[in-house]
Amino acid sequence: MQQRRLATRAIRRIERYRGSSLAGRSACRFAPTCSHYAEEALLTRRLPVAVLLIVWRLLRCNPFMHNRIADPVRRSRRWRLRPNTIPTVFAILALSGFVVVVTDGVAEAVGVSNGCTATINTVPVDKLDFNNALVVHKGESVHFIGTVPPSVQGVPKSQLTSNTHIDVELVKDVFKVTSSDHPGHGPIWGGNQNVDKYLKYGVGVYHVIGRADGSPGWSCSGDAYVELRDGNALTKPVGEAAGGLTLIGLLGVAYASKAPAPDAPSGAVIATNEDDAEGEDLASDMIATGDSYWASIGCLILIVIAIGAAFVGGGFGAAAIGGPGLTRPRTGRVWSHGHPILGFISGLLMGIGITVLLQQFAVWPLTIVTAIVFPIVIAVICALRAWLGKAYKLGRA
Repeated sequence: MQQRRLATRAIRRIERYRGSSLAGRSACRFAPTCSHYAEEALLTRRLPVAVLLIVWRLLRCNPFMHNRIADPVRRSRRWRLRPNTIPTVFAILALSGFVVVVTDGVAEAVGVSNGCTATINTVPVDKLDFNNALVVHKGESVHFIGTVPPSVQGVPKSQLTSNTHIDVELVKDVFKVTSSDHPGHGPIWGGNQNVDKYLKYGVGVYHVIGRADGSPGWSCSGDAYVELRDGNALTKPVGEAAGGLTLIGLLGVAYASKAPAPDAPSGAVIATNEDDAEGEDLASDMIATGDSYWASIGCLILIVIAIGAAFVGGGFGAAAIGGPGLTRPRTGRVWSHGHPILGFISGLLMGIGITVLLQQFAVWPLTIVTAIVFPIVIAVICALRAWLGKAYKLGRA
């Protein structure tokens, strides 16, 4: 009974909306319109199911749909994808990637364990997170120094021995640039790491972790971030390679987004320009519209949003369902799809290049999220752009 009352109120709201001036300004991509679809769902389905159907319809009513198509609530027994399902799912995954990049937090916790103390160049490691990374220049060294736990400080110094293993990581917990061991005696453990050999290849922010094991039976570990500075990142081999990878990926995405003119629907004439000359014979080619340009701008904006978030992320299913009385218009725009697989691969290369460039310019550190999730997000966006392809204009028969 309570669900019936809620459904009745919702239907009244929908009817009030259709009677307002707002409804006249909208052009729904489906038939029936979203408001009629919602009313039908509320009348024929239980309230929880109806709400899910309505939300999913609203999510699918997005710019990836280029042609108006039937999508009623009532369906045949044969299961098929709803129109615009796959592009919508890809878009949701891409936006979810943005959220992961934002919420993961690039300035991850740093510090020291087991009651020890540790410093890098006299600065306590727990203060050297990404936002406050220790800046190291050419000719300088990273001095990772710590003390043994308080529980063993009463042991004679002659009996205290240690070995400190220092890792410099490009990708935190995944990829180590180098490792070194430093034996020691007494209550102090640690060692020095010169950075000049890193500066030959690149700059940017790195994760440094030191692990000390000693006798009698103690261990400590500490980690922090350091930023290496030595001129412009694009003058280093790593920066140059990342820039080249970004450019190759960008060109690949541009090529993948190209698409040949599709066959004209029956009864339509293909226009060769925006203003067809009177008496002109049947044209042999389609002319691309500006829609593909705006699609590229939109994908570029999504990529910029994904990058900016780090500082603080049609169709395919429509072919499965058709409806009577809804055919492509004799005039208008027809989209010819590009090469989404090539777009994904090119976007992945571009995403990796952008990720490394951001690390080299100390915008963010490389973690599992920034080094893996972010390039995949960019790859999905570029695959969608390639799938959209290019829009062509049709003339009138």
